[in-house]
Amino acid sequence: MRDAGFTLLEVLIALAIFALSAQAALWVFAEQSAGIARAERMQLATVLARNMFDRLGRDLPLRDGTQDGDAGNGLRWQMRIAPYQTSVPAQEVPLRLYAVELAVTDERVDRSLLKLNAIRLGPVQP
Repeated sequence: MRDAGFTLLEVLIALAIFALSAQAALWVFAEQSAGIARAERMQLATVLARNMFDRLGRDLPLRDGTQDGDAGNGLRWQMRIAPYQTSVPAQEVPLRLYAVELAVTDERVDRSLLKLNAIRLGPVQP
């Protein structure tokens, strides 16, 4: 007659199944956590880019050239501004179109997070 209970082999198999299940669950949680961190960095980069475009023409001059800076928290920005090339002949108007390219990079992973392009209207440079 067999005693009530489990054999050593049954217990070891149950522990192995539990360990594999726990490892899979931990991997899923780790991936989700990393995804959340990436999404937060992208959100910070997007807010920074919007702020930089809002400042353009007010406290950041709209002139040919490259400007860059450190936004803190490992984020850096670089803005390139150049006259926008158009086939329309220039009139005697004191305004000009500028092509603006803004890149936000994450120094912690040395990777570009965001690159935006826009066209802005500004005064003609002397």
